[in-house]
Amino acid sequence: MGGGGGGGVAGGGGAEDGGHGEAEGGPVTIADREAEEAMDSVILKSFPSHAVFSEENGWRCIEKSDDYVCVLDPMDGTKSFITGKPLFGTLISLLYNGKPVF
Repeated sequence: MGGGGGGGVAGGGGAEDGGHGEAEGGPVTIADREAEEAMDSVILKSFPSHAVFSEENGWRCIEKSDDYVCVLDPMDGTKSFITGKPLFGTLISLLYNGKPVF
């Protein structure tokens, strides 16, 4: 990850100055945003007909698709990540016509 390192918090500042950002539901780190951008990019390049809904970026798609939607939360457990606790993970799901595939 580029920028100021994975532990920085995006928003009012970054890793360099210890600033904190808040999404609607809680803190958002630089690692959250960079991981989400990387995942969005790979999915949209590999599956251009799929839509992507991710926690920070919302809806993204190259071509309009009602069939497949990838739902992403690249870092569930941001508060644990910020405090150095290994209690966070990546959540990804694929929906087909609104029903979970995985």
